[in-house]
Amino acid sequence: MKFLFFTDSHIRGNSPVNRKDNFPDTLEMKLSEISDMVRQEGIDYVLCGGDLFDSPMPAIPVVTRYMNILRRMNAPIYAVAGNHDMYGHNPETLARTMMGFLDSLGIINLIRPGQRIMLDKDGIRVQLTGQEFNYNLDDGTGEGYIVREKDADVAIHMVHGFLTDVRLFEGARYTTVDRVSGTKADITLAGHNHAGFKDVIDGRKYIINPGGLARVTNHLSEIQRMPQVVIIELYGNISIRKERLRTAKKGEDVLDRSVLEATRLHRERLEEFAREIRSSGINRAINITGIINEIAKNEDLDSEVKDEALRRIAIAQENGGY
Repeated sequence: MKFLFFTDSHIRGNSPVNRKDNFPDTLEMKLSEISDMVRQEGIDYVLCGGDLFDSPMPAIPVVTRYMNILRRMNAPIYAVAGNHDMYGHNPETLARTMMGFLDSLGIINLIRPGQRIMLDKDGIRVQLTGQEFNYNLDDGTGEGYIVREKDADVAIHMVHGFLTDVRLFEGARYTTVDRVSGTKADITLAGHNHAGFKDVIDGRKYIINPGGLARVTNHLSEIQRMPQVVIIELYGNISIRKERLRTAKKGEDVLDRSVLEATRLHRERLEEFAREIRSSGINRAINITGIINEIAKNEDLDSEVKDEALRRIAIAQENGGY
């Protein structure tokens, strides 16, 4: 049984300001190469780690352009939803998004929390599970990354959360790979963290993030890395390798360094502002979802009240309210 995993394609109809190339054309070439790879490698299942789209409801012509490529893969596509695939970081809105629409058409198969999909071939049984993005995923417990039950030869778990092999700055929401050590999944596949990280092998357990298919920021790490996919082969044992995309150009050829320098200066100013905020004793989230969560915690509000507030925010965002 063979799987191909990619993540964070961020399908969109225009080019980010920091790109020197035509981003939609480049992404089309990447996905077409993956489609060819699926056929040439004899891939049985394609896995997507989330943020298939850059917004919850992209324009129909944009979706049609890439949907035809997904269909040509001629293999079932299983995916978890990323934060860009939903409104207001709220998984309950998925039914009203393009990701949910493609799921209803059977073009992709969304995996929801608690769902276990069993795949059988050549005497091998695989348990496939997934965890979509939600705001509380990276709360420090690692809970969404951990599989508690295994009823197959191999268990694969996909998560769209900020899993990393290094500790980040104070206040960042992320989960370190050591938090996943208690999982029963043999293979944990992560998205969201576009930079990816070196494969972590804990005994017979693999924790992998190949990095985002799309390079939509101009961070230096994005210039230095090359987009790639993961090929998983299960024939009596587990064999995993990463394949760089031939159609992907070097970072310096597609990312504008002048924008990078401007972004660096802007980031330094933001970091200085954050230091001043911390020194004044103020410690609060800077996005509306985070603010709601912090208010709920500080005011000891019922979870129903918080959930209703987040639901209304998602509806407002969906309707273009802010």
